[in-house]
Amino acid sequence: MRIKIFIIIILTLINISMISASEIEKNNYSYVEIITPIKTVYDDGVYRIVFSAFSLYNESDEKILDCGEVYDYATIIKVPHGTYKIKFFNDKGELIERKFTTDDKKFINIILNIE
Repeated sequence: MRIKIFIIIILTLINISMISASEIEKNNYSYVEIITPIKTVYDDGVYRIVFSAFSLYNESDEKILDCGEVYDYATIIKVPHGTYKIKFFNDKGELIERKFTTDDKKFINIILNIE
């Protein structure tokens, strides 16, 4: 009987610590929708939107993500709060850089224009 109670207490404590960890994670991350320049392509009888490729860098200018062309929907990523830099190429082949900060925002949209 004592062993069962001990096991129940241990499992309860593990559950509480897991909930606390997930709450901390929720508070330290933001979801970022990155809307890159688009083009339209004809694919299997349907016109589809293709979002351009981009790279994401942290504050130390270390590459943390390479994202290729994406069909139909813009990319949504989950990142820790901080400042980031996005690099992508415009239609002329020029490298464009944009910085953004997530702070305490839960969800943000980054719209990258070619201009």
